[in-house]
Order: sequence, then C-alpha cells, then structure tokens
Amino acid sequence: LLRVANTPNTQFLLQAELRAIYQGLQYREMQLNEELRYHGYVDQDGQREGVGIIIRTDGYKDYGEWHLNKPHGCQKVELADEGAFSLVINC
Repeated sequence: LLRVANTPNTQFLLQAELRAIYQGLQYREMQLNEELRYHGYVDQDGQREGVGIIIRTDGYKDYGEWHLNKPHGCQKVELADEGAFSLVINC
C-alpha cells in the first residue's frame, strides 16, 4: 500500500517508497512542532528515513527522500501562495 507516491505530485518517489517498504521502514504521521507535520517513513529510532512529506501550516509542502532525519536525494517543494509553484531540486 503506497502512502506517499500515490498522487501525480509524488509519483517521482515511487521507487524510493518501494525501497522504504522493502527495508521494513514504518509509515508515520507526526507533528514535528506547532507549524510542521511529517507524513512518511521512519527508522526504528523514529528518525525520518526513506520518503515523506513535510507540511507547514501555511500550505508549504516538501516532498522527498530522507536519510538520518535530513532531506536527501530528490526533493520537490510546493508553495501554496496565489497558485501553485513547484520546484524540483536535487534529482
């Protein structure tokens, strides 16, 4: 069951999500602080690992790959100001 790479905006993460599932990483949705939520995979210590989405209360979204709790690999950023703006970096 895909949790992250299941929309047109996130399909670029399909292989990375399949790898996360194969590695036995667990999917979690968690509040990081008052403004940030994380929807994605974590390792046994609860650190962001594999693929996930950071969502800010202002609509900003950062889709991408994570390693050791930090962005790693492909990332796509969406700003929710007056229309959609997407920027793909580090692919």
